[in-house]
Amino acid sequence: MHLKRLDIFGFKSFADKLEIVFPAGITAVVGPNGSGKSNISDAIRWVLGEQSIRTLRGARMEDIIFAGSEQRKPLGMAEVTLVIDNAEGKLPLDFSEVSVTRRVYRSGESEFFINRAPVRLREIQDIFLDTGLGKEAYSMIGQGKIDAILSARSEERRAIFEEAAGIMRYKQKKAVAVRKMDETEANMLRINDIIGELGAQLGPMSAQAAVATKYLDLCGSLRHLEVNCFGKELERLEAEEQRVNNELQSQMESLAVTAGAESVEEARLEQDRAELTKVGEQLESLQEQMAETTRTLEQSSGSEKLLQERQANLVCERNRHESKLVELADRSARLSTELTTLEARLGTVRQNKGLAMERQQREEALLKEHAGMLADVNTKIEEARRNMVANINAKAAVRQQLEAVVMTDSFSEQQRQQDEQRLAKARGALAEIEQRLETVERVVRQNKATGATIDTQIAELENKASEAERVSQELVAQREALVRQIAKTGSHLSALEEMEQARQGYSEGVRALLGNAAGGGNAAVSDNAAVAGIHGTVADLIQVNEGFEIAMDVVLGSALQHIVIENEASARKAIEWLKSSSRGRATFLPLDLIEERGRGAAFAKNELDRFGAVPAVTVVQTDAHYNKVIGFLLGNTLVAPDLSQAVAVARNYHKSVRVVTMAGDLVNPGGSMTGGSRERRGAGLIERKKDLEDLRAKLASLEQEDRESETQLRQASSNRDALRATLRELQVSRRQLELEEAKSSKELESVAAERARMLKDSDALLAELASRTDHQSDRQQQRAELQSRLEALDSEYQAIEEKIKAFEEELSVRQKSKDADYRSFAESQAGLAGAEQEELGLLNQFRSLESNRGDLEAEAANCRAEVERLNAEELALAKSIQDEVAVRSRLAQDKVALEESMRSLRGVRAERTEALHLLEEELKAKRKNVTELQNRVHRLELRQNSVTRDIEGLRNHLEEQYGQTWQEYRVGDFEGALSGNRAKIESLKSEIKSLGTVNLAAIDDYARIKERHEFLQKQYDDLVEARKDLANVIEEIEQTTARRFTDTFDQVKAAFSDIFAQLFEGGQAEVYLLDPEKPLESGIEIAAQPPGKRQQSLTLLSGGERALTAIALLFAILRVKPTPFCILDEIDATLDEANVHRFADLLSEFSKDLQLIIVTHRRGTMELADAIYGVTMEEMGVSKLLSLQLKKQAG
Repeated sequence: MHLKRLDIFGFKSFADKLEIVFPAGITAVVGPNGSGKSNISDAIRWVLGEQSIRTLRGARMEDIIFAGSEQRKPLGMAEVTLVIDNAEGKLPLDFSEVSVTRRVYRSGESEFFINRAPVRLREIQDIFLDTGLGKEAYSMIGQGKIDAILSARSEERRAIFEEAAGIMRYKQKKAVAVRKMDETEANMLRINDIIGELGAQLGPMSAQAAVATKYLDLCGSLRHLEVNCFGKELERLEAEEQRVNNELQSQMESLAVTAGAESVEEARLEQDRAELTKVGEQLESLQEQMAETTRTLEQSSGSEKLLQERQANLVCERNRHESKLVELADRSARLSTELTTLEARLGTVRQNKGLAMERQQREEALLKEHAGMLADVNTKIEEARRNMVANINAKAAVRQQLEAVVMTDSFSEQQRQQDEQRLAKARGALAEIEQRLETVERVVRQNKATGATIDTQIAELENKASEAERVSQELVAQREALVRQIAKTGSHLSALEEMEQARQGYSEGVRALLGNAAGGGNAAVSDNAAVAGIHGTVADLIQVNEGFEIAMDVVLGSALQHIVIENEASARKAIEWLKSSSRGRATFLPLDLIEERGRGAAFAKNELDRFGAVPAVTVVQTDAHYNKVIGFLLGNTLVAPDLSQAVAVARNYHKSVRVVTMAGDLVNPGGSMTGGSRERRGAGLIERKKDLEDLRAKLASLEQEDRESETQLRQASSNRDALRATLRELQVSRRQLELEEAKSSKELESVAAERARMLKDSDALLAELASRTDHQSDRQQQRAELQSRLEALDSEYQAIEEKIKAFEEELSVRQKSKDADYRSFAESQAGLAGAEQEELGLLNQFRSLESNRGDLEAEAANCRAEVERLNAEELALAKSIQDEVAVRSRLAQDKVALEESMRSLRGVRAERTEALHLLEEELKAKRKNVTELQNRVHRLELRQNSVTRDIEGLRNHLEEQYGQTWQEYRVGDFEGALSGNRAKIESLKSEIKSLGTVNLAAIDDYARIKERHEFLQKQYDDLVEARKDLANVIEEIEQTTARRFTDTFDQVKAAFSDIFAQLFEGGQAEVYLLDPEKPLESGIEIAAQPPGKRQQSLTLLSGGERALTAIALLFAILRVKPTPFCILDEIDATLDEANVHRFADLLSEFSKDLQLIIVTHRRGTMELADAIYGVTMEEMGVSKLLSLQLKKQAG
């Protein structure tokens, strides 16, 4: 994988579209300061995901968009595309070539693409994660990266090592897992609090549900007894009704005998009435038939209209599909035309490609021919130069021999004098060595004493650092516990607030009226809009003094849910609303109707003080507007410290008051007592309000304590870091002192050895002076022979020099010819690459158009099938419309016939009604004779009606009271005597009344809360299991991360030592973990010792030494974890010439396996480049690029 190309448009000073092709090896980017060459590395850094505008040397993101110049307007966007060869598949994409594009608009919008497909920035960052590329990777090395390595804290140097170890992906996974773990634990806290609150509600709600169930059972028994009583009364009334009926029947029989004469007339009258009724029934039957015919006719007309509308819709749909078919045919034709054009273009491009390949082969052959000729000439030049060097060496040897012969005679005496001087110097040096030996021994002793002092200081600092670390860890643990407590308190508070907002614990009717009924929600509020005057519940409107919450919860009980309302009219309206909407029941306290009860606060204080009691109205605070409500509820109630005092108070007031204790025990008027264990705190409405206030105050206090803890932690961490820094400095000083001790010991041995050598040399000089003689041989002949040989060598040198000059002229001519051919070859190569790229683009377009044409044909087939289906459906609808028209015609005929029959029957009914009227007049005269008998019958009928009304009244009462008819109850004999049943009824009513206020909604509420409690408990168990799984995942990630980091660190450590010695030509350096036991948290320190110097802190090194040390570390990482390419932005700026050459040697070594892009000013670095790009500013504010491809000469 390597970088192939970079496309830039509108980025910083690059106003025009720019394409930079990067070959393998080293590419240098050069240019004067301010020309924009570093903008190229900024563009690569930006397209790989850099978000920090400061890193890109700007103030705002729009600063990277070309801002305009004197001759050019500002651009509206900047775009950079990076093309990477992915033939080896190192990037997780199924493409052999990957292009990454980033685009930003001046409006602030950004776009990201991979191979022209839109993606998110996160996807680009994930692709390059752990590859050494990316916005924070070590493949982008600038002067800022060098400074960061040298000046960063040891803990901050970890990032580059972690990137090299490839653990960033694991750290991200761990961060996600830790975040999920925190969310899981927060959910567990929240759910656990809700479970606790629901558990607290289950007990009281269970008791309320039991009371409600008992209430329903008692009501059922009461209903059964009342039905029995009604049954007994109905049996008595029915017996009376039977007696009256019998007597009435006897009188009616007498009346029948007396009225025998008129029976015939009545029979005739009844016959006429029956006939008239029959005619009426026939007429009604015809009217019904007429109504049915009319209705059927209207339905037929409506059906016909619907079918016609559907037929019109089908025609529109068919027309739309036919239009679409025409459009698809046009598009298909256009695609066919485009395909034909592309095929022609593809043929032309392939022909041009073949011509370019033939030209490239010819020019490549010429280049090889030139290279062979140049190699021959270079060989001849090198051979001549070797001969010249041999001549020069020979002449130097002859001259040396000649000079030796000449000087031997003239300096013989001087040599003797020099030997004497050397002897004197040797004796002086020996004295200096002895003095130096004494100094070194003193330094060794001083170093040992200093080392002991530093060891003591280190031990003290280690103890202090350990203590500071312990304090920091304790503070961290305390703060974590505090954070957990804050989360738990917040969760508990949220649960209580949720319960308070949902009005949990209130009856259904109260919740409905206040707009929070379960399942009602906002609907209840809208339904209640007409119910005005509601002030709130008693619990909402009062505040209870500290410590009296339990007492007030007990004594008020369900009265806390009573609704305070403006007046009795509003109360009646609210009750009607509850009835009409079936939303339960509620108790109302109208402010214009209720009155205070008892003495209120007017109890005798001296009497109450004896028992430590207080009036209940004095421990409850409310608005003066509601004093009557408090007096009504608590006017006859006192609060005593305990049960014994409560009993004493009750006796003192003759058991006429209600007394409650602080613990919730109750002495009722009349002497009954209620008490025992209660559910935990928070079960009552008042206690819940108190808990809410306490939790809010506690949460505020915990948050303040958390802020103070955070400040203490920062101070402790700062103190710990300062101690660690001092300890590191002392440790470095101790290591330097150890090196100095070793160096001093070595120097001591060296000085002692030097002293022994000097003694030996002095003895040798004395022997040489003693044995030196004045013998002198005849050297004149030797001098003449050497002079003649020297002259011959001079003549040979001139001949060689002329031959080299001729070869160099030939080399220059051939080199120019080769350069011209090479430029032609480069142009051919570029043309061939362009043709190949154009051919690939045309092929992609061709395939895309082929695919589009296939899609269009499939879509056209679908449209044709749909048109055929619509035609068939239209024919079926036309047939249905014809059928409906025929039916409507037949119905109209039937209607006319029915109207004619109805007119005939109405005439017959009028005639018979007139005849019946005449017959009734005749019968009326005959009835006059039986009037007296009828009066007697009438009196009996009155009695009969009276009994019947009583029976009907009882039956109606049964139906209204219990919602059922008398026949449904009359299933057998009724039980018990009437008097006994009435006594039982009164007993049941008394027992029901003793239950007090009954919350019938508690049954459903208890079932709902219990179901939610069980559901949340299951959720909590699932969360516990999920937390366990997450903990296992985090542990596995940490083990993998530690192993990968340690392996990579050890490899980098070894490579750093080797590359440091290579760059400094000696010396030693190392990187080490400050805490090897914690490799994933430990800081990383660098120790360096250049040749001839002692080991010292990086801050004490020179600028060049610091830069070389950082370069050694970065290249050590590159050796262990190579990146696809590496960008070096002026990192050689601080190096001198000698260091530049060593740096260049390192680049040359790495360029064999690594693609390097270097922004530089240094000549030594440029000479290594395989390609050079020059950046200039011919136009002020606009960067231009000049390209020069280089190829190193053979030999």
